[in-house]
Amino acid sequence: MKLAAVATLFAVICTPLVAHAEEVGEKSESTGVAIAVGATLGSVALMAGGLESDNGGLFTVGLLASTVAPSLGHWYAGDVLTPGLAIRGASAVAVLVGFGQALSCLGAEDATCQEPDSAGFLLAGGLIGYAAGSILDLATTSDAVRDYNARLHIATVTPTMLPSSNGTYAMGVGVGGTF
Repeated sequence: MKLAAVATLFAVICTPLVAHAEEVGEKSESTGVAIAVGATLGSVALMAGGLESDNGGLFTVGLLASTVAPSLGHWYAGDVLTPGLAIRGASAVAVLVGFGQALSCLGAEDATCQEPDSAGFLLAGGLIGYAAGSILDLATTSDAVRDYNARLHIATVTPTMLPSSNGTYAMGVGVGGTF
């Protein structure tokens, strides 16, 4: 329980430092990484606190938070659906199906009920995929922020009408942007 309290206190203290409102413009790679890593570590701390204190609710909150936490740096950069989030979602489904298959014979009175072999593969594959999806999002957060910043520096070319010195208008081309 102490670990959960420390993790919550850390999150409350650090959130205003990291997640402050920024002007429209470039975003910081270090802020994106700090958000993603901090939220991921916070979700792990919640799960550990839940296990340590035998608090299933706290563990569940940490588990649910771990689904989105590694993607928060991408969300900061404007990318809501990430490959890592999709991998974690599919992996969570595999784990749930694996648990369902493993528990299908629990309490069955029929002696012929056997646990399918695929349950272990689904559980192991789902857990490995979940970890891989988390690592993928954390590892690509800086790239997502750099891509966001690169999109800000795009030149715009547009046709325009320009007044001439004799009072008539001439066709022109306007070029604008940030460089």
